[in-house]
Amino acid sequence: MRRLVLALALLVLVARLGMASELRVLTFNTWGIKDGRDKKERFALIPKAVAGLKPDIIIFQEVFEEWEREVLKHGLVMAGYPADGFRYFPLRSCGTGIYVVSRYPIKGERFEPYQSFRFSENKEQLGRGMAVLRIQAPEFEFLLATTHITPGNLADLDRAEGMLEFFEISRLIYEESARNGVSSILLAGDLNADPPKLLYNILPALTGLENAYSFTHHGAFAPTNDRRENTYTIMGIEAIDHILFGNLAAAGKGLVPKSAELVFNKPCPSAFGKEYFLSDHFGVLAVFELSENAPRIRSAAIQQAADLTGEEKSWLLAQLQSGAKFSEQKELWMRLGLAVLSDQDQSRHRDARLIRAGSKLLIALGGNAKFKVNSSDLKILRQWLEAQK
Repeated sequence: MRRLVLALALLVLVARLGMASELRVLTFNTWGIKDGRDKKERFALIPKAVAGLKPDIIIFQEVFEEWEREVLKHGLVMAGYPADGFRYFPLRSCGTGIYVVSRYPIKGERFEPYQSFRFSENKEQLGRGMAVLRIQAPEFEFLLATTHITPGNLADLDRAEGMLEFFEISRLIYEESARNGVSSILLAGDLNADPPKLLYNILPALTGLENAYSFTHHGAFAPTNDRRENTYTIMGIEAIDHILFGNLAAAGKGLVPKSAELVFNKPCPSAFGKEYFLSDHFGVLAVFELSENAPRIRSAAIQQAADLTGEEKSWLLAQLQSGAKFSEQKELWMRLGLAVLSDQDQSRHRDARLIRAGSKLLIALGGNAKFKVNSSDLKILRQWLEAQK
């Protein structure tokens, strides 16, 4: 009998150790906006549905109202999540809608509003920003970055705002990684960027991060905003909610996804005798493990950021005038792309064509041949450089 008890205790210990090296991460846009349908019914269902997935880290978006946060917190605390593991990031009158829950201690956090966000019709109400949290899991420490990228609109058909927001959060991630000495990075949220589009591809070019879903599905993506499958979704068939990962350290254990899946893509029964989808978005759940063989970030353009000297500008300008060869001085070309985005991030007179040209340059230099830098892009880059001299 005693041997049986000891054996069971050993099995429990082994199971706990195995669980400690696993990290379950969920991102989910709750559709808690003012005009979201059936909010009270849906929010009553969300805590139980989320807790059933047993995520260690939860990143909610569009949790704007206090009652929504109270419902989520009460239900998740009742399910065993620590009361001090909840973080909301207020900004302006509406707030950011970003609500993070961690089963593990949050050792530090930093929130910054987007400097690029400038749409006059809602700038004073809607808070667009980015957060980076340093989280201590049982066997490792990691950085969690999260945001809700501005969606496309009639004033920004080129998605220039989203490109500049990706530029800002990439810079913040690497600043916090260097400041805290933490090399494993997660970025999760409603990124409002579909992988086939230019906007999405600037993010891995800037950060070197990989997508957990495509990593575990042989490069494929699944729509999280799908009007065919979700009765709340009015338009769109896009994968816009993502969990990305990366490891900066050259050696040692790092995070690698072992699985990723869409969740909440079926309606849930309620006490009201009716089934409800939990949101107009589906969620994404990714499960990570620690491994010595975890992939490493090989190239992140944001790491090359530095001011261009007069001599470097002259060389680049000469190249653009005579036919650019990006294989020569690759890092210098990266710095040109970054300089363009940095300039436009601070400019009052934004040029969407220039932002696209700088973004395409960085994507191409990152090895993605899908978005080629054409003669029009080279012309606008040349004009920008001439204006800098």
